[in-house]
Amino acid sequence: MILRISVSLLAAMACLASPSASQAQSPGMAKLAEEAGHKISGEGWKAVVVWDFSDQAGKYSKLGVALADEFSATLSNSHPKFDVIQRSRIAELAAEEKLGPKAASNPIIIGWMAKKLGANGIIFGDTEASSDGIYLELSLSKASDAKPAKKGFRADVALTDEQRTLLDKPRGDPWKPLRITAARNYVKPPQCTYCPAAPFSDEARRLKLEGVVIVLADISEEGEVTNVQLVQGLPFGLNETAMETIRTWKFKPAVGRDDNPVAASVPIEVTFHLY
Repeated sequence: MILRISVSLLAAMACLASPSASQAQSPGMAKLAEEAGHKISGEGWKAVVVWDFSDQAGKYSKLGVALADEFSATLSNSHPKFDVIQRSRIAELAAEEKLGPKAASNPIIIGWMAKKLGANGIIFGDTEASSDGIYLELSLSKASDAKPAKKGFRADVALTDEQRTLLDKPRGDPWKPLRITAARNYVKPPQCTYCPAAPFSDEARRLKLEGVVIVLADISEEGEVTNVQLVQGLPFGLNETAMETIRTWKFKPAVGRDDNPVAASVPIEVTFHLY
């Protein structure tokens, strides 16, 4: 059982596969890397990160991930004057910060992750099937914006046989699904009797960030919160406000099989929502 608490405010990444060393160099990919490299150098960016490529409908596929891996490696090899951050570090940061799968498509969090990784810019890609392979259009964005620019670079990219097998295969969750394990030693879960809403942090309010924080809370036989462990998080101080607030909550304790109060651990889901 997960206790779901919605916090409202009235207001005015997959496992990422590593590129195969055996992949043949695509002339279209090399052309895009050359054009993007000149643009990045002109902007004076010291480091960039390549995000998963999506189709024109904004959906992500395994092919988009593979093409993003290939382009990242091509750009890194052809332009040593700036740093192309390894895409595996995106998943590592997501695991470290306990980000949920939906964070991979949130522009606010994408920009925050890029800056956390030391990137000045982000490279997005849109794919469209062609007769011989795939049309790939790249857009560059400042990490502070985290939104694709209107103008980009477009080329016809040939696909390897391995990449063709990935056509129309959805990406799935970019990062490992979250698992919550808590021993259930009760027949009736604890019930919150005093549950004030967790406030937005100033930065999250300014950026209008929405999302879910999940914690695992230990509730004593007296209904006190004795420990709070972060399971799924959000940036900009929302983890801290959620956990600090939950520590003040009061509960009617869980009931054991002998009808007596027992200590229990329960997941609590706090949704930060702007409307």
